[in-house]
Amino acid sequence: MILRIICLLGLCAISASLHAERLSDLSSPLPQSYVADRIGLLAADSKRELDRLASALDDAGLGQVTVVVINSTEGVDHRQFATDLFNRWGVGDAQRNDGTLILLAHQDRAAEIVLGSGIDSPQNRNHTDAIMDQVMLPQFRRNNPDLAVINGVTALLKRVYALDLSRPTEQFAAVPATPPETAAQQVSTPAARAPAAPALQSSEDEPTAWGFLMIVYVVGAALVCALLYLCWLILKGIWQVLTWFGRGGTTLWWFTGSRWYVRRCPNCAAAMELLSDEADDAHLSPGELVEERLKSVDHRVYRCPACERVEKLARRTWFSRYQSCDQCGTRALSSQSHTLKSATEYSTGLLRIDTQCGHCGMQQSEERALARISRHRSSSGSGRSFGGGSSSGGGSSGRW
Repeated sequence: MILRIICLLGLCAISASLHAERLSDLSSPLPQSYVADRIGLLAADSKRELDRLASALDDAGLGQVTVVVINSTEGVDHRQFATDLFNRWGVGDAQRNDGTLILLAHQDRAAEIVLGSGIDSPQNRNHTDAIMDQVMLPQFRRNNPDLAVINGVTALLKRVYALDLSRPTEQFAAVPATPPETAAQQVSTPAARAPAAPALQSSEDEPTAWGFLMIVYVVGAALVCALLYLCWLILKGIWQVLTWFGRGGTTLWWFTGSRWYVRRCPNCAAAMELLSDEADDAHLSPGELVEERLKSVDHRVYRCPACERVEKLARRTWFSRYQSCDQCGTRALSSQSHTLKSATEYSTGLLRIDTQCGHCGMQQSEERALARISRHRSSSGSGRSFGGGSSSGGGSSGRW
């Protein structure tokens, strides 16, 4: 009996030591990534999308989120395991305690959302319960862990952190720092191998190199100044020509379209009168009335008081957003664009353009693909680290 008790205690101690080793083996994924996938369950594209979402939250200064994927906790309570790992890494800001850790134990078919102490409120627990039950667990049951985690993190950022994901965050291309060992090697190795004489020779050649660079700079600056002066002369001549044409165009407009110019009737040579905006409506077609109302075209109507001859003059308004309709010819066609799906770094988007004519009512819709967003940056978490946050274990659990 005593031997059995000793063996049982020994097994318990071995199990505890194995758990301690497993927890200690889980090192922080930062600065390389916000995702610690120990079993390679998630696809590479899914990890990049999770890093993008986590970086957006971190860049906004609202908190930190990390995703941990393991096989099993070996019988240890999943919430306790996730909380211990949260506090060990220090997810979130040390003062605000605004971090979140999502744990996925694939073999145990268990998931945990652990909130930092600063955001562990009844309202946020209701949010995480809904995210776990309505967003993540249905995808886990369909054997789609990638979509479960991505949708879960997206919903978490929107509901708990109130992060507006419709406006992409500005990304900076960070230059990774040289490790101290590499820097020391780069400095010490050449010094150890190079003799003293070549070092003195390089210091003597340095003024020659600087002089050559100065000559190149001076010659280049002189060439640039010469090209600029030549461009100025060309533009000056073009401007003089345009000035003469501009004067002629202004004179032509003054005598043909100005409201103060007296137009003569082609029939009787009598002076025609310009009708007011209210009076000229009787002489305009329905399409022209629409153009007047939309201010896309300015219609002027002249009437001869002697022979009642009527002439119309149409002027298109500058900077109008309306275009000519292919069906009725009226300049009353407007368009609006709606983003159906925003483009990301990993997938194209979808844009719908709706056009409608304000006169004939013609409507058309066209869908266009949006190109993927191209961003040049190093690894997603480069230069980052967790801020020392802590958690008391609040959050949500899920089993499937």
